[in-house]
Amino acid sequence: MFGYSYNLQSLGVSGFLVFLIFTLVYVAVSFVLRWNMFIKAGEPGWKSLIPFYSDYTEWKIVGFGKEYIQLLLLGIGVVIVSLLFSLLGAFGAIINVILWIVYSVLSVIITIRKCICLAHCFGKDDTFGLVGLLIFSSIGTLILSWGNCTYTAPEAPVSEEGSPITKSSMVTGILADIKAGRPIGK
Repeated sequence: MFGYSYNLQSLGVSGFLVFLIFTLVYVAVSFVLRWNMFIKAGEPGWKSLIPFYSDYTEWKIVGFGKEYIQLLLLGIGVVIVSLLFSLLGAFGAIINVILWIVYSVLSVIITIRKCICLAHCFGKDDTFGLVGLLIFSSIGTLILSWGNCTYTAPEAPVSEEGSPITKSSMVTGILADIKAGRPIGK
């Protein structure tokens, strides 16, 4: 009667194009934010453009470079073990569920730790790490990139004598304590 005609295909295409434009703008803004954050931390900004390398660089800024590689390798290991256990039927399915739950919880804990340490490196508190960097990561990264905060490298743990503690010196100290019959760490 009124002559209105709706073409659902053109509506779907235009909706997809709007979604695509917003996604591309979000990705571009994310690259710019991480670029500025990397520059503040003394890393070249181009490292923010390479997918896995940018995450590794961010973890390295926090002081967790090796942990990122270990978490990535653990994820690959979980996938391989999961595939092997899937051949065992119902028992394998139960093991897979447990394995993925443990890996997911471990990943969340390590990511929370990384966000808090990243906030500390830029002079912010734990709450900013949890809320600003974990929950609202784009807004938190915006504050770190263009805010008044300055980057300070994470401090290495120091022994009572004032020398830096490395993993090898920790192991050597533990072994020396065991050989001497002393309680570990005393």
